[in-house]
Amino acid sequence: MSNQSDDDDLASEERKVARVKTICQAAKGTAANVVDGLLSGDLLADEQMRFVTQRNKAVNMAREIVDPFHRDAALREIVDLVIVAKDYEYAQRLYRVMMTNVIKQKVTQDHPVIGAYSSALA
Repeated sequence: MSNQSDDDDLASEERKVARVKTICQAAKGTAANVVDGLLSGDLLADEQMRFVTQRNKAVNMAREIVDPFHRDAALREIVDLVIVAKDYEYAQRLYRVMMTNVIKQKVTQDHPVIGAYSSALA
């Protein structure tokens, strides 16, 4: 019986990671719009609000994930998103709470700016 419960818990964690990934993939266009310089005024403000809402939705979903590996996998998706928006400080904050070395290594490999930003803060 416990084994089935563990399998259900794992499946639930995997579904949450998949939802975070979907949110982040959908939000990357919004993130790009925020930084591309083509919008201004109310249009830019609306797009910024949309980006923050989507980012926060993904972060809140990631907070519900108990397993450290799955949580870090979700955080990695959010880091990818905020890097598109050039929000390096937010990406660094997410990176600092990650616990899974293999995921942290992949983040710094894919986004050297994370390491550069860490050095600049020191």
